[in-house]
Amino acid sequence: MIAPIPAVVPSDRMSQAGQPVFGLAGNLELRPWSLDDAEVLADAGQDPDIQHWNRPGHLTVDEARDRILRWQQRWQAEKAAIWAIGGPRGGSPVGLIGLADFDLVGGSAEFLY
Repeated sequence: MIAPIPAVVPSDRMSQAGQPVFGLAGNLELRPWSLDDAEVLADAGQDPDIQHWNRPGHLTVDEARDRILRWQQRWQAEKAAIWAIGGPRGGSPVGLIGLADFDLVGGSAEFLY
């Protein structure tokens, strides 16, 4: 009989804690997106490269807020972790990075940026 492999990340580990903030070189940090970032996210969607590689690239400010809320819900559901790259203490985002489509039991996820 094959012994089962224990979960790589135990269930509820993420949902029991807030999404962490990580310091980066260059006076930047990874932090959770906030609803205050919706306009920056919508503006970023005007970039042709973002439109090409993201579905959908065009977002209104309201759609950007909805997306940020979904990212927050996906953290709580332990399905994804999406961070803003920005200046310290909530500085305006200059990028996005994250992990999605979690398989916490198997220890895998999709990397996105």
